[in-house]
Amino acid sequence: MIIVDMVYSKLVYTSEVDCCFFRINWYLTSRMSSHQVRKI
Repeated sequence: MIIVDMVYSKLVYTSEVDCCFFRINWYLTSRMSSHQVRKI
C-alpha cells in the first residue's frame, strides 16, 4: 500500500505542477500577445 500511495501522490504532484506551468505559460503568452498588439 505504501508504494501505491507514493505513486498516487507523485501523480497528483505532477499534475499540479503541470497545471501551474500551464497557467504561467498562458499568462506570459497573453502578456506577450498584448504587447505585440500595442506595438501595432
